[in-house]
Amino acid sequence: GEWRDVFGQRGGSFLLLGQPETHKTSFLFNYAYERAERIVQTNQVIWFVSSKQRIQSNLPILKKPSKQDEKPREEAMKKIRMKYVEDVQSLWFLLLNIHKRGKKTPEVIIIDNLSFYVILRNHSTITPSRGHHYNKQTKQDSKFIKTLALISDTAEYCMRQRNGDFKLIVGNDATNDTPSNIYDRWIHNILIVKQRSIENQTTEFFVTAHADSSNEKIIAKYSIE
Repeated sequence: GEWRDVFGQRGGSFLLLGQPETHKTSFLFNYAYERAERIVQTNQVIWFVSSKQRIQSNLPILKKPSKQDEKPREEAMKKIRMKYVEDVQSLWFLLLNIHKRGKKTPEVIIIDNLSFYVILRNHSTITPSRGHHYNKQTKQDSKFIKTLALISDTAEYCMRQRNGDFKLIVGNDATNDTPSNIYDRWIHNILIVKQRSIENQTTEFFVTAHADSSNEKIIAKYSIE
């Protein structure tokens, strides 16, 4: 299937949540690449935000091109602008400075592995109930909340600048002690990566919509051989 349709046609903020080692970075980079193929003849770009050290030590796996696709692939790759960020303060700076770009905002911003920058230590500091009241927070949890708030604000700003034609996608590791509804206030669309073993010792990964937990609807599949 086509990666570009995974996040739907509408704009907004998205979270791709899955256990470690489910190849979320490869999934997101392939999505970025297929989006880039569509904008080769335009002045649009895609930002892929990641730690340089992290991504170079574990390069994303890109689908192999056919012989005739090699030149077009080179052109599409130029449309993906790598933004290397090594700490949460630098991530904040990047997001805040997007507000200075006006109409020149990217078509898509992808933040790879949010947990590299900030994690929620104690989810009980956030009450995801009506009114979203907060209890006393640890310093680390305050950083987590600030980061999600900045992500939400950036998505809304870029949506206004681009008349709704914008996606901000965040990849993150799922942990058993952090319920997915923690993110609901800031990120409106949550997708879950799961995995299962198939024949020939291949592991298949599939993406489901968060809202469809009672009736899982698989919206994408991928495998790493």
